[in-house]
Amino acid sequence: MSATESRNSLLLDPKLWNFFEQLISGKIKEINPQYDSANAFGYRYPEVERLLEMDIAQTIDTLNILHNAGILERDFFNYIFKCPNCESIHVHYQQSCQLCGSTNVKLIELIEHLTCGYIGPSKEITLKKGVHCCPQCGEMFKEEKVDYRISKGIYCESCKRITPKTDLHFICFDCNKTIKQDELKSVEIFKYRLNMDMRGDLVKVLSYRPILPREVPSRKRKKKQDSLDIRILNIMQIDARTSYREIARRTGVSDATVRDRVNKMIEKGWIEGFTTIVNPAKVGKNVTCLMNLKIDPQDFQNIISQLKDIKEIKMIFELTEKNSIIIMVVLEDKEELRQFINETIYQIPGIEVEKVNNIINIAKNDPRLYL
Repeated sequence: MSATESRNSLLLDPKLWNFFEQLISGKIKEINPQYDSANAFGYRYPEVERLLEMDIAQTIDTLNILHNAGILERDFFNYIFKCPNCESIHVHYQQSCQLCGSTNVKLIELIEHLTCGYIGPSKEITLKKGVHCCPQCGEMFKEEKVDYRISKGIYCESCKRITPKTDLHFICFDCNKTIKQDELKSVEIFKYRLNMDMRGDLVKVLSYRPILPREVPSRKRKKKQDSLDIRILNIMQIDARTSYREIARRTGVSDATVRDRVNKMIEKGWIEGFTTIVNPAKVGKNVTCLMNLKIDPQDFQNIISQLKDIKEIKMIFELTEKNSIIIMVVLEDKEELRQFINETIYQIPGIEVEKVNNIINIAKNDPRLYL
């Protein structure tokens, strides 16, 4: 495919139109990378990821494609350094003494006596009769830059010697490899902006794009989840272990979009948590029962609060029948059930046990809400 054909294909891609609109309106003037040690690339373009609904890898590829097609211009921003062994970005520099190789080095203030040639840490200067003197020849220091001068140097605590600089090498925190500076793998990262020569073409494409109808939520009812939210919820209810990447593959969107949608559904309270469903009988809990309880109306909420704290109670249902509730309890055996009623339930004032129904078989237990 030629560059012109590639450019035309990109201009007609509806997934990019919102991004193009932000560029020609000036809302996005420059696309700068942000450093991010949490991903393998070491940087990301979060605003573009959001607009394109792509993960970081797809976003970087798309920006490069748009640049190669002449729609975006780019400039060098910086380097990201990687371990040549494992490609990790978690590479950190380490200094060592040029003479003995020890890493126990530090930058200190030095004093040089121009008369006798002494060079050493300023802290070793001797004081005689209130005057600073050279520790080598004993002559007093008179005037800076005349008979002495102050500079900086590297002092090694191991060999007690001074060097003008250190040897620099790097450590990979992931594979523990020691790397020389010239062995580091460097990756260029770029900042992007719209190629203004393409602005007219973008305006033309966007002016002819089809206008999709917008769903206006009714004032009489709350806005429901959209189709993508519903598909994500249904997949996760079938198996909460399904990865974001797999959900993205099934729904035809990016990993970043799935992650963003799930986080928003958690914030809105549509998803209350993630848990593991355990078969009670398989772990020694052989008695599951429903108890009808009558509650003192004057202390109703306090009693409900106390029942919520009892770990054996798995569900509490408030009924339309006044001051009545049903609780579901899971226990090991009938003896534990007897103890639970006498030593736990009846220890709470204001409760009367009206009926206990032992569940002999759970024909269906499906907490999932298919939308």
